[in-house]
Amino acid sequence: MLIFPLQPSPAYAIWEEANVRNKGLLAEIALWLLVILVSPTLSKQPLAQEPHYQGRTLAEWQADFRDLSPEMRRRAAAALGYFGSPAVPALVTALRDLDTEVRMNAASSLGLIGPAAKDAALALIQALRDAEPYVILGKPNVSQEVVETLGAIGPAAVPILVQALEDDHTSVRIHAAEALEKIGPGGKDAVPKLILALSDPERALRWTATKTIGAIGPAAKDAVPGLIQVLAGEHDLLVQREAVKALGQIGPAAKDAVPALIQALAEERDPLGDLQLATVQALGAIGAAAVPALVQALGDPRTMVRGLAEKALGQIGPAAKDAVPQLRKLKDGDPDTDVRLQAGISLRVIESR
Repeated sequence: MLIFPLQPSPAYAIWEEANVRNKGLLAEIALWLLVILVSPTLSKQPLAQEPHYQGRTLAEWQADFRDLSPEMRRRAAAALGYFGSPAVPALVTALRDLDTEVRMNAASSLGLIGPAAKDAALALIQALRDAEPYVILGKPNVSQEVVETLGAIGPAAVPILVQALEDDHTSVRIHAAEALEKIGPGGKDAVPKLILALSDPERALRWTATKTIGAIGPAAKDAVPGLIQVLAGEHDLLVQREAVKALGQIGPAAKDAVPALIQALAEERDPLGDLQLATVQALGAIGAAAVPALVQALGDPRTMVRGLAEKALGQIGPAAKDAVPQLRKLKDGDPDTDVRLQAGISLRVIESR
């Protein structure tokens, strides 16, 4: 038996084509319904907003730098610090503004940004060169703001500051040292240049360099020979005192300075005794390495030297136990009342443990 395939009728073909078309239409309707249902949900998702300060964007504040009014530019320079690193290029440009307060505000804003403003370090050094040649005591100025800002940038500014220590402008060298003082131990790479500054003809730079070495602390141990030279040859008492403090801040690594510090105990040029007090504290900070020289100083014929040596041994504390026999002798038999009293005080501290 032969079976012949049935041919669809024209009516069936029309029905099938309509069915396919309807399926496509239904799919399109379903897609549109999905979009309608999802759209409100998407619209509720928070969009990333451009940062604002006082209701204005960075671009709006930057536009104020084109204003002829210095007050508008000052406000803009002060505001940009709140936008962080994206504001650094505009603030660098503002450091060259003709208005002093705009430059001050720009420097201050860069300080607010901090380490992220490291790319502005070179421009800040240039701002020091461009700063007013005189400073009114008690009045803020560009140089002060720049120093604070370089300190706030921190170790990232050190390479530029090391270069600035060789600048032709004395004021720039001084301010660079001041900024390094604020950075502290992070400025250790500047120590070789700071050592050279200890013998600079400019007294203000020598003074600042000694303070900065002290702020760097033990990491500045290579400066000890230079500081010893300051104690031996410096005529300015303030510079000498800062050198003594710096040796104390370096601590035990400054043990080679003990003989020079013992000599400083006998310094009679300082009527207030600040140098001697700083020396006592420095010897105390150096610690046990200073004890033999201090024990020897207990036998000095000068009353002031004996008393100060006793104070230094008291500062060292229990580590100065080798001084106990000599201190007892002074406590019981020194002709000076103050020396006897100080010996007793130091003995109590040393023997407290």
